[in-house]
Amino acid sequence: MHAVDVNYLSVTIASLINMLIGYLWYSRAIFGKEWLKLSGISKRNLNMFGRVSSRYILIYFLVSFFTAYILAIFSDYIGTKTVSEGIQLGLWIWLGFIVTTSVYDYIYPRKSASWKLYFIDTGYILTSFIIMAMILAVWR
Repeated sequence: MHAVDVNYLSVTIASLINMLIGYLWYSRAIFGKEWLKLSGISKRNLNMFGRVSSRYILIYFLVSFFTAYILAIFSDYIGTKTVSEGIQLGLWIWLGFIVTTSVYDYIYPRKSASWKLYFIDTGYILTSFIIMAMILAVWR
């Protein structure tokens, strides 16, 4: 294996953008209301629409950072350098690892309207993976 060259500033920015996408995606304006309804979670039990704890934000950032870091490693290994190549990387990673492994959580009857919920959740990941991979491909 060759030495990996990761730009930590671009990974940090991609992480923060991932968090922003998640915040918007699950906001009331986009999929928040539908996601709450399909998940069977009440607003009272969820901090998303109220005050979010700093611990939650820190965990979300660390997970986002790790995801962006791994995407940066993949990007470096395959040599992505353009927006188009970043889009392809994000799409293939999502298709190969997220679509296939996430389906198990939604095929069992424990979740109502499971396919709608599946598409909301995996759609967020697709969107964030593509945008993060584009950033990481062009900003080395």
